[in-house]
Amino acid sequence: MQFVEAVPPNMQLEEGETLSLVMKLSKTPKDFKVLKSGQEITEADDSRYSIVIKNTEVKFEISNVRKDDEATYRFRAGQAAAKIEVNVKEGRRTSNLTRQILFYIAELNYC
Repeated sequence: MQFVEAVPPNMQLEEGETLSLVMKLSKTPKDFKVLKSGQEITEADDSRYSIVIKNTEVKFEISNVRKDDEATYRFRAGQAAAKIEVNVKEGRRTSNLTRQILFYIAELNYC
């Protein structure tokens, strides 16, 4: 078994964003593991983690990322392995609604 598409080497996120990574494998994995800084993690470890296996695709998500999510994540399926370095910028992300309100206020001030 192997990863069909390369996993990006790193990802930059802001606190509050969602990490979403879809990995494609050559076969449906019987056993898939996610390791954070060398320690296996599961959905039971944190409700923000989601690992969904559908045929040959595996979707890994961390919702509402925090600074302590910054780490090297390794993915293992049989003999296949991949990794990604996740960097998290501190500070809350501005929501789309907040951005729209700020844009509207800026337009009013400009007029």
